[in-house]
Amino acid sequence: MDVNIQERQYRLVLSLGSKYPLKLNPSSASPLNKKEKGMGFYTDLDGNKSEVPLYQIPSLNLGELLIKNTTTAIPFSNEKIECIDWPFDQYNLLFDLPHRRAYPIKKEYQLHQLGIDLKKMKRVDYTLGPGGIRFCPTLSVGQVPIALASDVQLNILDKSFYEQQNTSSLSAEVMGLGWENFYSWPITSEMGAKGILGAPFLKEHIVYVDAKKKHLYIGLNGCNTLSGPPLEKIPLEFNMGGIPVVHVKAKGKQYASIVDIGSAWEFSLRDLAFFENLTLLSEAISIDGLGKRSPALCYLLPSLSIGKMELKNLSLYKEFQPAGVKLDIKAEIRGSFKGTALGNIGLPLLYRTDLYFDCPNSALWMVKDRSYLTKMGIHLEEFTQLSFDLHEGLIRVKVTTDQGDLKLLFDTGASGTVIKPEIFGKSHLARDQLGNPCFATNAFVVGGVDYGRHILYPFSLSPQLGEYDGILGMDFLREHPFYIDFYNKTVYVKKPSSKCL
Repeated sequence: MDVNIQERQYRLVLSLGSKYPLKLNPSSASPLNKKEKGMGFYTDLDGNKSEVPLYQIPSLNLGELLIKNTTTAIPFSNEKIECIDWPFDQYNLLFDLPHRRAYPIKKEYQLHQLGIDLKKMKRVDYTLGPGGIRFCPTLSVGQVPIALASDVQLNILDKSFYEQQNTSSLSAEVMGLGWENFYSWPITSEMGAKGILGAPFLKEHIVYVDAKKKHLYIGLNGCNTLSGPPLEKIPLEFNMGGIPVVHVKAKGKQYASIVDIGSAWEFSLRDLAFFENLTLLSEAISIDGLGKRSPALCYLLPSLSIGKMELKNLSLYKEFQPAGVKLDIKAEIRGSFKGTALGNIGLPLLYRTDLYFDCPNSALWMVKDRSYLTKMGIHLEEFTQLSFDLHEGLIRVKVTTDQGDLKLLFDTGASGTVIKPEIFGKSHLARDQLGNPCFATNAFVVGGVDYGRHILYPFSLSPQLGEYDGILGMDFLREHPFYIDFYNKTVYVKKPSSKCL
């Protein structure tokens, strides 16, 4: 952040609960008016202590905030990082690193003005000590005391976890928000924690620190609110492969856009002229189902409209070539939309709203929460309930077939249900009516309900995308209305015997 100290501009790392409010190198601090305050010390991650001279600086400006009498640590020699701590004694903090913004918050209504809905974020209690923010979230390895640190470049767990797992690397799910890679480090007792969530975690999550109530809210990078009615029906079209298409509006232009729950990107667009005058956030890499890597750029899009709904502060990706993988499966024409869909709406739309896909009736409903379903005449007892987890940022569900239990990615951007060829083993592959190699499973059990015979197609998917056996595509999802309750990690699929709306 840019900090003004005595008419001089400094670009400093924003820290979350550093031991000292301000840390400057000797070369930066030498021209400043300051008062000696004696000696202090720092303790690094290895437990090593080092003395540091302390000074008091009369005033400084952090953005529009005036901060007085700031204790400042000035090491004996220049170091890589100069930082300023957030003044939690004066303001709560909305730290939205995915969209490169930080805001002082006095009243909760300010969050709504900024497009943030705390109900869509996970809440935990925290303590604020000399080493920063401490909380005890639930990880897939158990409850772990964690420090939240914006000035640490890695996610870290104490080496004892690696010894227990007998591994040199470790991934853990954090608070049901997705999986993070952690690195081993011998964290000392002075740290007061057994792990650190650093910059890699913060770059993908929005954090709100309520310093008065000592509540920490963490949400995925699209937990912004929607402006619009609690229920909105969006007409669906389907392209030639049966993939759903909606029309969106941004910067005064209409774009046909694929609704692709199998994409981890909030919104992507292949209209290079559109990106003029937008704020560039970062470079990105797209990895398709074959493992092919393609460069992309991520921008901040202030607003996007879908029907009467307005989304604010989106992550918009500039792609230089069409996304996705051609399945090379011959198929009948499954839709009437013949235009070019330049846009692609991904799974982060679910961070903002629940979705009800009524594909048999060509409709997509944006639903504030499940209490509104009855107003639509939808009764969840007519649906089978299916829990899911987030795998590499995507929905992963369990389906039971003649080949056993399969972990499938839930993907409205895939025209068919495909399985890794090795899953079939020595099973005999037949040919469908169009000549595609396939396997007909007599059992297709979703959430304890058997939907009957279903065709599975062999397709070699990249191991880079992690632990899954295949993709559940639109050949199944087109036939069965389904509701995604993202906050509760549940999909409801219409039972085969139930009539559609």
